[in-house]
Amino acid sequence: MNKTIIFVLVSLFTSICFANTIVNNTIKLPKEFKVLNTFSGEISDTKSFHLILSKNRKNNNYSIHSYTFENSTIKELKVIENDQLYSVVSFHKEKNILTILFSYTKKGKEYLQKVNINFITNTFSKEKATSHKNFEASFKEKNRSVLLYKHKNELICEQYIGSDKKINSKYNFEKYNDKIKVILRDEAVSTINTDEYVKNGSVNSLNAYLKNDQIYFTKYNKYKKTTSVLKINIKDSILKPLVIDIKNYNKVKLFKKNRSFFYGNKLFYLGLNKKEGVIKITDITNKKTLNTILIDSSLNSKIKGNESFEGIEKFLKNAGKNKYIPTITVNKAVHNTLIIRVDYVDQTYSYNNNWWFFNQQMQFHNQMLRAPGGFGPNSQMEYYFNNATTNKENRFFEMLVDQNGILLDKELTKTVYKQIDKKKHREKLKETIDISKESSCFLKNSFRYIGYSKKLKEFVIQTNTLK
Repeated sequence: MNKTIIFVLVSLFTSICFANTIVNNTIKLPKEFKVLNTFSGEISDTKSFHLILSKNRKNNNYSIHSYTFENSTIKELKVIENDQLYSVVSFHKEKNILTILFSYTKKGKEYLQKVNINFITNTFSKEKATSHKNFEASFKEKNRSVLLYKHKNELICEQYIGSDKKINSKYNFEKYNDKIKVILRDEAVSTINTDEYVKNGSVNSLNAYLKNDQIYFTKYNKYKKTTSVLKINIKDSILKPLVIDIKNYNKVKLFKKNRSFFYGNKLFYLGLNKKEGVIKITDITNKKTLNTILIDSSLNSKIKGNESFEGIEKFLKNAGKNKYIPTITVNKAVHNTLIIRVDYVDQTYSYNNNWWFFNQQMQFHNQMLRAPGGFGPNSQMEYYFNNATTNKENRFFEMLVDQNGILLDKELTKTVYKQIDKKKHREKLKETIDISKESSCFLKNSFRYIGYSKKLKEFVIQTNTLK
């Protein structure tokens, strides 16, 4: 009986402390909460969720204040309390349950905490935390999150499907020079999302792509003049990797700069120097070369997509300079066609698949610069922090090809995924003097953010229509 009374009293106290943070469709936390950070994510084409991470000055616990936003209405969810500061690793949704994977550090050890939030019952549940040591990369889909861990002796893949299903797969490295281990060695994995428009893609040597239940790793080998494609089926509990080595170019030539992009079982290899270049398209299922496109003056009449483009000769001369890195991406277009986009970026450029992760870690980093102690950035955050995105316009050209990689001398068709300059929208938000502690997400036709209005002294959620 006494335990029941205590529970009721605690629940009543908690509800009083956290209640009524929404007034006139703005959010104002009680004074005892020191706001540390915010986080925003998409739930559907029109609905988003927003987190305000804070520290309770009265009990020194950390709190996550959760909200949803749809049709200009903010709905408050149950507050999640923790004794450690959480950071979002990934999230996904199935039916009415949002699953968020948080990471935190305790006594020098890294942990992963799974939290399910039920929108209908306005309740949440936590699962027992698991080790987050040696986290390498993650993929996020609508109803699934896939996490990769690279340990000394094994590669582990953890799939979180919906709210209650988890599949663990692993591969044990057989020896020091295990071919799989060599491909994954000494490199940070950059995960590429091809379910959106990809402007420049990654400049990393080691990249990963998720397609259904297959993960494809690609890595350039400058000594063998090949690009290795490592394929693993993550449905299997014991991973059985398959390695396919694709020769970059049939001539005895080593281009100074080499990049690749993987799309639809095809490897698109780009090699160039200051005077010439090549795009080689290979079907990895049979190692068959579908097409080889020489990048020289003969290509000028066939390139599309940039009226300011000044010609192949100038492109090669600039892209071949040490201060630039060439990039190649492939985007699906209508009429069963593909658009190849070739560009070059500054050395400081970095592709960020999960920009929200980068933005969140940047805020934590800045916070730690202002205050000693606490939670410092992890190695992946430091990588992103040192490679802040810098984009330049009018340096690219595009080409239209069919599914077999054959160059089409036609006008460019519309891409399946909308071209959104996400960086531009976020930079414009950062320039808003009145807003701080901001985070943002992109819905189907809109850009949405939460931020603290210095004028109102409250948090507001704003939606801007994408053109």
